[in-house]
Amino acid sequence: MDGSASQRSRRRLLADVAIAGVALLAACSGRSAPPPRATATAVGATATTARPVASLPSPIVTGGATSATTLTPTRTNATPVVTATVTPTPIATATPPATRATPAELPSATPFPSAARLAAYLEQVVTAQHFSGAVLVARDSLRFAGAYGLADRAAGIPNTTATMFRLGSVTKQFTALAVLILQQRRLLAVQDPVCRYLPECPAAWAPITLAHLLTHTSGIPDYINSPGFAATWPPKDATPEQLVAEFRDWPLDFAPGTRMQYSNSGYVLLGYMIERVSGMAYADFLQRAIFDPLGMSSSGFDTTAIRPGHAQGYYPDGTMPQPYAMSAIYAAGALYSTVGDMERWDAALAGARLVSPDLLQAMFTPHVPCPPPGSQGGCLLPTDAGYGYGWFIAHEPQGTLIYHVGHIDGYFSFNGLYPQQRLHAIVLSNDEGADVLGIGRALAALALAAT
Repeated sequence: MDGSASQRSRRRLLADVAIAGVALLAACSGRSAPPPRATATAVGATATTARPVASLPSPIVTGGATSATTLTPTRTNATPVVTATVTPTPIATATPPATRATPAELPSATPFPSAARLAAYLEQVVTAQHFSGAVLVARDSLRFAGAYGLADRAAGIPNTTATMFRLGSVTKQFTALAVLILQQRRLLAVQDPVCRYLPECPAAWAPITLAHLLTHTSGIPDYINSPGFAATWPPKDATPEQLVAEFRDWPLDFAPGTRMQYSNSGYVLLGYMIERVSGMAYADFLQRAIFDPLGMSSSGFDTTAIRPGHAQGYYPDGTMPQPYAMSAIYAAGALYSTVGDMERWDAALAGARLVSPDLLQAMFTPHVPCPPPGSQGGCLLPTDAGYGYGWFIAHEPQGTLIYHVGHIDGYFSFNGLYPQQRLHAIVLSNDEGADVLGIGRALAALALAAT
C-alpha cells in the first residue's frame, strides 16, 4: 500500500460508528474492540467525507451534525493505582452456560407487498452508491432479502444472503448483552465499579461503573482514535491486557457520568470484564451464551485472514485494506455475521430469549442524552434521543428506532429495530462507499408504507 493509501486507511479507521447522520460513513469508521487484535472502526471519531444522503434515491433524508476534530489524548506517566480492596459481590451459583439448541425456524417467508419497490430501490442504490452486500427486512411473517455485488471481485464470487461480513461496531450490542447475561446470572451488576474486576486499576477509574462503559460516559479516551494507534497501522495482534495497558494511564477527558463521548476503549474494557467474570475468552463466552443457543452458526470472532464464504472488504476506490489483526479491535468491533444470523439475533431480542424483558428494556433505554450537534463522539441522527447499552435510540416518523452502525476498514453494517412496528432491517456491506444507515432507514420506510 502506498503512502497515500496508508494514510487514507488510518483516517478511515479513526472514524467509527456514532457521530453524525450525514457523516455516518466517517463516524462509523471508528475502531472496535480487542480479542485477536485487528483494525476496527471506532465510534465517535473524526468523521470522513461521506456521500450526501441526498444523492441516494431514498424516501428519507438523513440529517445530523458533523463530528469535531479528533481528540488527541495526552499521555502521562503511570498513574496511581487503586489496590483491589473491593471484594466482588457474593453471587449465587451461576446458571450453567446455555448449550447448543436447535435454532427455532424463522417464520415462513411471505413477500412484502412492497417487494417490487424494495428491489427497485436497491437496484438504484447499487448503481448510484456502488452498494455491495446483503440486506434483510422482516416484519412478522414478511421477509425481503437480497444480495448484490461481489464478495470477491478478483475471483468473481458474488455476494449471497449467506455471505459473512465484518460487523465493526455492531459488535457492541453483543458485548452489551453478554454483560447483561452475566448480570442475569448474578455474576455482576452494571452499577458495579470497574475497579472491582480490574487488577491494578488506575485511581482515576475508581468512580467508573460498567454502566458508564456501556453508555460511553466513562471519560476514558478512545484508543482507536489516538495518534499512536493510527501511526502503527495495521495493528498487531494483542491480548485484552495489552489493549487496556495502551490507555490505562491516559487522563480522563471528563468526569465519569457527566456526558457522552463515544469510546471504543470502554467496550474493550467490557470484553476484558466478561473474560474475568466468566472465566472464558470473550469469543468463547459469546459462542456458548449467544451464538450456539440461537443457532447463529455463521457468526463469531473474526480472523485476520479472510475465510472462505466471507466477503473481502473494499475502499470506495476499489482497493482492498491491508490485512489487520482483529484482536486489536476486540469486543468493540471484531465480530462477523450474515443477514440470516442477524435475523435470528433480532428475533431473539424481540422474544427476550436470552435475558429478561426488564434487562432488555434497560438495554434499549437511552441512559444518556446526545451531546450538542457537532460534538465529538456524539449521535448519528437528528432524531436520536440518546444511547442505551450498545444501541442508539431514535424517534423516527415510523416510531422508535433502536439501532447501531458499524464500520471497520472495507465494511459497513447497520442493524435497526422498530419495536412498535415489529420490523427490523439489516444491511451488511463490503463496500465502504455504502451509506448503510440511509439504506436501512429507506428500506424500513418502504416496507412499512405498504403494510
